[in-house]
Amino acid sequence: SYHSPVFTGIIRYMTLQPDGKLLVTPSTGSFTNNGGLSNLVRLNADGSRDFSFNIPNFNLTNPIFANIVVDAQGRILIGGTFGTVNGVARPGVARLNPDGSLDAGFVPSGYTFGGQVRGLGVQTQGANADKVLVAGGTLTVNGVSRPVIRLNTDGSLDSSFTLVGDDATGTNPANGTRLRLLNMLPGDQFTVVSTKLTRFNADGTVDSSFVAPVFNQEPFWIDTLADGRVYLPPEFGTTANGTALSGPVRFTANGQLDPTFAPGRFSTLVYPANVHVQSDGRILAFGNFDAVGATATPRTGVARFTASGALEGFSFAGIGNLYSVSSA
Repeated sequence: SYHSPVFTGIIRYMTLQPDGKLLVTPSTGSFTNNGGLSNLVRLNADGSRDFSFNIPNFNLTNPIFANIVVDAQGRILIGGTFGTVNGVARPGVARLNPDGSLDAGFVPSGYTFGGQVRGLGVQTQGANADKVLVAGGTLTVNGVSRPVIRLNTDGSLDSSFTLVGDDATGTNPANGTRLRLLNMLPGDQFTVVSTKLTRFNADGTVDSSFVAPVFNQEPFWIDTLADGRVYLPPEFGTTANGTALSGPVRFTANGQLDPTFAPGRFSTLVYPANVHVQSDGRILAFGNFDAVGATATPRTGVARFTASGALEGFSFAGIGNLYSVSSA
């Protein structure tokens, strides 16, 4: 009963509104089979295109790189690489009215911007209600790079928010490392990820009760629970404090790897990259798979079949962290 339009580009982010409508950010200005070219569309609860939503126009073809956030008033926060929305200056972040039109009452200022805004959050408590957290990219305040800033409800820079240095989050815009995501917590704390997983207090100070894990490369995604635990799916080859991460992990509320979370092995089960037929008719397949067939028989990188297609016992072993076989 759900009928989404077909997008020609990959969907980058989705945010479900309280009314069941879905905000969707297709990459590179995707064209849908319902008509229209946009980087931000809204679908009705049945998946159909919401044509009452005013589609914003950007100065770039791939503008949105942050999770979409809807505040208590139904206003929509977007962030990314754009410099203008509907021809009006908006340096990397903008707020839209519930109907998608540009909110003229929110004018970001007080910083210079480059790169990609990758994280947004709206605080909800007390005097901070509806203030906007902005993370990622190159956010410069008075000549100093800052990984996270906070904007007042009118978009001006909030001078009451503590500004930390890039070292606090393991970011370095000069070499391309930047914050990749921002998750809100109850009480307006928030968690960010780059080459560190860092938790902040509501005022922008680093939460010292959370010992930030350090990674050898940047993870891209986190999901933070209300109790402070964090789920993280690492990129291949990622280590945390020197420990190799072979699959999804969970960190405790104080930043330690949680040994009680053991989801087990994930099978890739992708098609082989190529095959060779041997002189006796047997078939050698290779690629980046790690299991074969409906029963997910373990085979990492290489599998051999009889001429009739039956899987043989041949098993490539000896390389514990093998990712892919490119030629055989």
